[in-house]
Amino acid sequence: MLHLASPSSQDELEYKKQHLQSAATTQEALGGELAERRAELDKIDGLGGKIASELEALESKSAQLQQELVRLGQVEEARSAAEAKKAELEAKRLDLLQRRDAVKVCIVDGCWGLCA
Repeated sequence: MLHLASPSSQDELEYKKQHLQSAATTQEALGGELAERRAELDKIDGLGGKIASELEALESKSAQLQQELVRLGQVEEARSAAEAKKAELEAKRLDLLQRRDAVKVCIVDGCWGLCA
């Protein structure tokens, strides 16, 4: 004996098939979105690594520049000390030139006893 489904059972079966197909399509679409989001997350993780690397490089450069500023400060101190020494030596040079000229005068005039 053959038992045929009633029209309402047939409609319900068709509805469930459509619903199942719709769910499968939705699951497939969500799987594609999930793959896209995972790819985006991987890119973000990669960018995070690049940012951390660049930040480390910038911190290193900043430390280097700070050291250079300290060194430049020392250069200014050295320059100032050198200028003071130059002024001191110039004063000594002028004093020695005056003494030399005085000794020359003594030699020319013959006044050795007075020049000492």
